[in-house]
Amino acid sequence: MVSSDRKAAQPDTLNMAVGSSFGPQDRYRAALHLNNLLDKGWRAGVDELPGPGRNLVVTFSAKF
Repeated sequence: MVSSDRKAAQPDTLNMAVGSSFGPQDRYRAALHLNNLLDKGWRAGVDELPGPGRNLVVTFSAKF
């Protein structure tokens, strides 16, 4: 008997990120993340909910 435990192929997503540190002693950091630019449906390995479609995340942090 032959058993096959193949997982369904997940579509490829295209993600990009850019960020920079600035200010005195590089205390500040800003970044822009562009996620799932191809707007493909996907799920994380253990999640039951689908991942978000095309989206962007902007972050800013500061060291004190």
